[in-house]
Amino acid sequence: MIEGDDHIIYDIKTCNEWKWKSLFGKFGDGAPSTNYQLQLATYGLWAKRFYELENIRMKLCYYNKNTSMMKEIDVPEEYIQEAYEYWNRVNLLVADKTPPEVDLGIAPVYKWECNEKYCQFYGVCGGGLNAK
Repeated sequence: MIEGDDHIIYDIKTCNEWKWKSLFGKFGDGAPSTNYQLQLATYGLWAKRFYELENIRMKLCYYNKNTSMMKEIDVPEEYIQEAYEYWNRVNLLVADKTPPEVDLGIAPVYKWECNEKYCQFYGVCGGGLNAK
């Protein structure tokens, strides 16, 4: 969601109570995951180009499914450059039309994502991280 003249892009994330506490609870660090920030920055990269904007603000808006509470976390604009570099790496990896080797941190970002439930390419790449 983009908010008008303020040029704020919001990405709304639902979360359960455990995730909420890990972000905003007494011992939470308030730091969203890097992949969420890069996802939002990808939208920011597009918006800056499409709307020809100099500056853009980005916010992750967390919605607690258990309590309906909401909180926002600012994502620094520097992540847009990081997203740009990430997508350039992806383009280089797939330039020859063959799937790249599984590279934890790039594809998948987290080890738990490498399974049939979360990855449509799991069978194509021969079981990803589990094949090694």
